[in-house]
Amino acid sequence: MIRNTRISVRIVVNLHRKDANVDEMHDIWPHVNKKRIQWALDYYTRYPTRVDEGIER
Repeated sequence: MIRNTRISVRIVVNLHRKDANVDEMHDIWPHVNKKRIQWALDYYTRYPTRVDEGIER
């Protein structure tokens, strides 16, 4: 989850896989700082197995 939101890392990753970039996601969630969206993508880069397991469930 992105801290203090209900937006999970898997949601960010799924949008990114559909070619949404950080700016586009920020347009969807203007209350979320772009750095936090990028953090979610960076987290996935470091821990893809954790996130992918959540996506599969």
